[in-house]
This record gives sequence, structure tokens and C-alpha cells, in this order.
Amino acid sequence: MLAKKLESLPSLSSECSIYRVPKRLRKWNDDAYTPQVVSIGPLHHGSNGMQAMEEHKLRYLKDFLLRTQMKFDDYAKFFRMREEKIRNHYEETIKLKSHEFLELIMVDTAFVIEDNYISNYFFVLDRLIDNNDDVELLVENGIIDSKLPDKDAVARFSNNLVQGIGIVNKDFYFTDLFENLNHYCSVGWNKWKANLIQQYFGSPWSIISLIAASIALILTAIQTVYSII
Repeated sequence: MLAKKLESLPSLSSECSIYRVPKRLRKWNDDAYTPQVVSIGPLHHGSNGMQAMEEHKLRYLKDFLLRTQMKFDDYAKFFRMREEKIRNHYEETIKLKSHEFLELIMVDTAFVIEDNYISNYFFVLDRLIDNNDDVELLVENGIIDSKLPDKDAVARFSNNLVQGIGIVNKDFYFTDLFENLNHYCSVGWNKWKANLIQQYFGSPWSIISLIAASIALILTAIQTVYSII
């Protein structure tokens, strides 16, 4: 009998990498291992209290397809061709039917990608915004459109959004943007130009002072020339 059990025992896939947390660990703090707002993947799919997020995840999928200009049929085909491989990543057998499993994976994949994209975008905004002047500059150039009551609120809101967000360098969507900005800022001429603008063109009074100083310098030069003549 034991020999037959051993023969019929299914082997774990070499691709297996997703397991349930053992009960002996869960019993100490079950909530720590249980999704509270949104579930990803089939293990907790359909759990009570998380149905409200399913509609939002569909919106994320729609936004993902629009942003990437990917056709739905191509997106679905990508996962159909990899269904067996995806299932093999789970330790336990996923009992969902093929169309149910694929729909779940398609929706959850887009949700994770778009959530990461948005988190990365807020991370960039946080690096751009430190104070009211930064907010004003971004609004003037049409980069952000704020509905908050004042610029202080925008700066605080932006800075608070990224608290607790971890950024993985290899998955960061705006790596090229950061590299280009760092390269631009490392050029001496660009540094000099930025300092000139900040010091002498940062406010109307600075501009007036610069104009007055320039006029005085020109008049002094003219007076010197005439005195020589």
C-alpha cells in the first residue's frame, strides 16, 4: 500500500515557488499572513472583505492596456501560452477552471504593474517637490493640476504619499529620466546657468537690482570713455 502511495505521489514542480504559510506560523498572528484589503493571485481570491477591490483592479487593467497600447487579445494570448508554467509555480493545485485562472492572473498582473508604476511616479514627484516654489513651477508648466486649497497642502500631500514605499532599482520605471537629469545637472554650464537664474532672476527685486547694476556699469563705462577722449 505504501509503495503504491509513493508511486502515485505527484512530484513538486522545479518551478514551484509560491506556498501557503504553515498553520503553525499563522496561529500566532493570522492577520499578518492574510490580505486585508486586496488579494493577489488565486490563494486568497474570493475571500470576504476584498470584493470591492476587484472592480478597481479591472480599471487598472484597462489603464494598463491604454497606456501600453497593447491589444487585449495579444495580452490574453501571452498568458494562455504560459498557463501551465504559471500554475506550476504554486505548491498546491489551483482548482480554478482555465478561463477563471487566466482572467484572475491577467487582472492581477496588470494591477501589480500599474500600482508599481503609480508608486514610481509619486516617488519622482516627491523628488521634485520640496516647497511651495516647486509646486508653483510644476503648476505653471502644466505638469500637475492641483485641486488642493494651497501649495503647502500640495507639498505635504506629495511628500506623504511615498512614506513607506520601497523602490526596487531594476524595476524602476523612470530610471532613464533620472539618469538624464543627473547627466544634465553634472554639466558645468548647466550648473552655472541654474545658479545665475536662481540668484539674479529668482524674484522681481533681483531682476530690478540686476538691471540697475547693469545700467550703472554701462554708464560708468561710458563716462570713462568720454573722460579719456
